[in-house]
Amino acid sequence: MDLAVVGTERAADGTCPPGLGGAILGVDLDGDGRLEASLGPLPCAGDRPCSAFATPDLNGDGVHEIAVITFGGETGFLTRFYRVTDGAAGPGIGLLRVRPPLPDGATGFEWAHSFGILAGVTCGPVAGRASFAAWSAVPSM
Repeated sequence: MDLAVVGTERAADGTCPPGLGGAILGVDLDGDGRLEASLGPLPCAGDRPCSAFATPDLNGDGVHEIAVITFGGETGFLTRFYRVTDGAAGPGIGLLRVRPPLPDGATGFEWAHSFGILAGVTCGPVAGRASFAAWSAVPSM
């Protein structure tokens, strides 16, 4: 993957759609400046539009997943992971799915710091293998 972008599709009249609607994820796989695959609309919500976050290789298979911030709020954000797939009709983009999923079946993590709730991610080697862990802490009442 040479480039991953998050953009907005133009409305039929050539203008940008209002609010957070119309966001797509696209990838340029060969560096020619054209998107070989795209997916959308993305489930954008919150105070700001969707945005590309990172392209980690989460499972060490040499294929980089795409982390996209799909919710941005005042005190945190929600990130979902997508993966480029190779199908009979050419490349595509799909949700990366692992267990346990987010409520909508996606794989992702929250990163927050609000009202006693703390959440984040850790990525790095553990026992000689790449690891990725999402964590959260909520005070007990």
